Amino acid sequence: MPRPRIYEDVDKEMKLEELVKMACDLFGPPYDDREEDKLSRRSIREVGRIMHLSEAKVKRLLVEGGWYSTKETRAVRRLMRSGKTDEQIAEELGITTHKVRVLKPYKDSRIYGIGTVSAQKNRMYRRRKSEDEHSVVG
Repeated sequence: MPRPRIYEDVDKEMKLEELVKMACDLFGPPYDDREEDKLSRRSIREVGRIMHLSEAKVKRLLVEGGWYSTKETRAVRRLMRSGKTDEQIAEELGITTHKVRVLKPYKDSRIYGIGTVSAQKNRMYRRRKSEDEHSVVG
C-alpha cells in the first residue's frame, strides 16, 4: 500500500503569504538602502531565530514582501525580468548563484518553511534510519 503524500492538501500560496506577513511584521519597518535609515527594526538573524528559519529564507521572505530592497536585490530583479538565468545573473553581478537565489523572491511551488514534499520524506527517512541503527540488538 503506497504511503500518503505529506502536506499535499496545504495551500502553498496561503502558507507563503502567512510567512511573508510574519517575517515583515517581525522585521519592523521596510528597509531600502536608497533612503536614510534611522528606523529601529530587528535584524534578519533575530527574525530567523524567532521563526526558526535560516537567515537566507527570512531575507527571501522579506524580498518577496517588498520589505527589503538593496542595490543587489534590485539588480537581481531587473536581470530576472530580462530573462537571465541565475548563473548569468551571478556572473554579471560577480556573486554566487546561492546569493542570487537568496536575493530574489520565491516563485516556485515549494511549501515555504516546511520544505518540499520530497525534502520532508527525506527527513523522515533519515530519522527512521537513525532510530533503526540505534535500536539494533546484538
